[in-house]
Amino acid sequence: MSAFLRLFSVLALAWFVAACAARRPASTAAGAAREPVSAPPVAAVVEAAKEARAAELVRWVEDAPAEAGRWLARQPAEPAFDAALCSLATHPEVVVPHPEFAVAQAARIIDDGLRLAVLAEVVSTWARIDADTARARVARLERIDGLERAHLNELLADAAAE
Repeated sequence: MSAFLRLFSVLALAWFVAACAARRPASTAAGAAREPVSAPPVAAVVEAAKEARAAELVRWVEDAPAEAGRWLARQPAEPAFDAALCSLATHPEVVVPHPEFAVAQAARIIDDGLRLAVLAEVVSTWARIDADTARARVARLERIDGLERAHLNELLADAAAE
């Protein structure tokens, strides 16, 4: 099944579950007419769809990291892609053979705490492979502040001491 069809199926299922959850039990005696079923709140449907999309993207990254990585690299950075970018940047088929790409994708994560945690993991892995190149890349990272850069440099120094 194509990734689009899987994503569409997940979104349809999320809408159906949200619609079922919105049903209220009948407040009248058995056999009486049921209250009309109202549509689920739009915000709940949108949130369920976002969560389903994020989960499907993570599964795609796990199943086909090269294909998913090419697609994610062309997308704008936005919170909806954070989980998939995390999974991509730390995937063994990405971080070991392509640490520069892994760092670039990790740096696109919007959530500051998640971005730093993923960058720390990727930089630590890269430092065990080639500490000098990893150090040079950390020096060029954008979207991180001085404390984050200092933390990453400490990880590089620890890796060099090992």
